[in-house]
Amino acid sequence: MEQPKKLKRHFFLWVLLIGLGLMLVGSMAGESALATLRVILPPSDSLEFLFIYLAFIGIDAAVLIYCYLAEKPIFQGMLWQSRGGMRGNTPQMFLLGLLVGFLANGVCILAAFLHGDVRFSFGGFRPLYLLAALICVLIQSGAEELLTRGYMLGALRERYNVPVAVALNSLFFGALHLFNDGVTLLSVVNIVLVGVAMSLTVVYLDSL
Repeated sequence: MEQPKKLKRHFFLWVLLIGLGLMLVGSMAGESALATLRVILPPSDSLEFLFIYLAFIGIDAAVLIYCYLAEKPIFQGMLWQSRGGMRGNTPQMFLLGLLVGFLANGVCILAAFLHGDVRFSFGGFRPLYLLAALICVLIQSGAEELLTRGYMLGALRERYNVPVAVALNSLFFGALHLFNDGVTLLSVVNIVLVGVAMSLTVVYLDSL
């Protein structure tokens, strides 16, 4: 049965408020957990860089706990499982996602380097720190995906058709980056378009 337009509008606002609430609670939990590590570990710029990304682990936990308690179908969609062929949350799809993400970020970094926006210096190679950095970045990007393409897209698809759900989810994804350093209108448009592409990928492959 078609939902009344007013109810649909209120449903989006409800999903939006829950998403923002999960971000707030998760951020507070992540920062609280890091406060303990800051007391135990000696301060350094290297650790602070890792902590910026590691703090997002609170959002990961908040989204998973909320979906487990209140959105069981969405939570089930986040679990490791094959849905046949190239569909589902499988180790192969996870590795494919890592590869695509690595290549996409690599292209962006190369373009920024060629444009003179970033410079590199080599002072040594620390493989354990590099591994820790990759894990922390995965935690941060995972938090964005669980919140936007996991919970929000899943919830919106329950009440709206796919184009509307993808559009609303992608606009929210773009809004999350409005306070990034050096943000411009063009960068926000790019982020929204990336959100559309990733949302459609999740829908088509049935894989987060």
